[in-house]
Amino acid sequence: MRLKDGTIDNVDTPSNFVEMPTGVTLTSATWKNGEPTTTTVGTTNKIVTVSANGYTQAEVTVPVTVYPTAVAKKINLQRC
Repeated sequence: MRLKDGTIDNVDTPSNFVEMPTGVTLTSATWKNGEPTTTTVGTTNKIVTVSANGYTQAEVTVPVTVYPTAVAKKINLQRC
């Protein structure tokens, strides 16, 4: 889960966001237009450019959903 203004684990390694078929060896993966961020709530699509042994380079769309942060509210001075 990605929360607004939070961190995205392993965002520096785009290969962590791409699943390759069994038997296909990924040789490189890069974010096409920069890494995803958590500055805006909602779903955005980021593109990872991938290369694999024996295949032409391809672009893979990775959906990234950022959720609003939860805030505890008080009613009658008690937490809910």
